[in-house]
Amino acid sequence: MSKRKEIPDVMSQLQGLGAKPPLPEKEEAVRPEPLAPPAPEAVRPRRRSKNRTPKSRLVGRATYDIGQDLKEIIQQESIDLGVPASQLAKYLLLYAWDFYERGEIPAPPRSRSDSPKFRNTIDF
Repeated sequence: MSKRKEIPDVMSQLQGLGAKPPLPEKEEAVRPEPLAPPAPEAVRPRRRSKNRTPKSRLVGRATYDIGQDLKEIIQQESIDLGVPASQLAKYLLLYAWDFYERGEIPAPPRSRSDSPKFRNTIDF
């Protein structure tokens, strides 16, 4: 019944059926059937959470086009030394950078670029 409006059960009062029906005995009690599993189309697949790299590890990450040959050389040398390839690449870059700043490595040969992002490209 609604909480706002109390409506009496008129039919039961008119017919004299105000008494509740007797409860069935325990032996005759009807057991509810177990629920069937939902249909496959009704079941939504769980969304897998993506394996995301923590932001703290993304700060120093860089991607460079170094070519397959150089990548394999760095990979093999890192295995021989027993260190991660990324650490060996960083070491070599820092070591070469020191030589470059001191002028022991000449500036790279450049040519004009057609790219709107870069003025020049390096000729290898």
